[in-house]
Amino acid sequence: MISHGELARAEYILRQDDKALRLRMSMENPFVLVERKTFRGRVGCHGPNGLVWLPDAGRRREEGHVPVATIHKDWFSLNDLRYSLRAADSWRRWDSDAKPMADLAKELDDNKRAKIKSDRSDNLRYKTSELYDRFVWKMKSRIAGGI
Repeated sequence: MISHGELARAEYILRQDDKALRLRMSMENPFVLVERKTFRGRVGCHGPNGLVWLPDAGRRREEGHVPVATIHKDWFSLNDLRYSLRAADSWRRWDSDAKPMADLAKELDDNKRAKIKSDRSDNLRYKTSELYDRFVWKMKSRIAGGI
């Protein structure tokens, strides 16, 4: 049996390895839910065609979590969970030159945003140049190069 204080301490220890991990008790069953924060949640979210989520699934949607594992509360062991997560290579913390997965995901998002911004800037520059060239030729202020 695990108390909420022990669960909070276990989450604190796990979050030293992976800042996106969350632990909480299930509202439906006697389970400890291991979840990862992956997206911005939406409060009051309903499923397609007005489907109402079950309490655990609804809370995940509202908080932006995805399920990682479910462990019966009587069999919860922090050391076993930590070992399993490391074996699954979910954060690669023990490798000296590896970055945490959350940092890698953030870096990929930043690179994607920078590329989109750069592409848009290049496209605007190209269109501006084309517009200027057409305007100059139309006003006959540019001389053709052949003699």
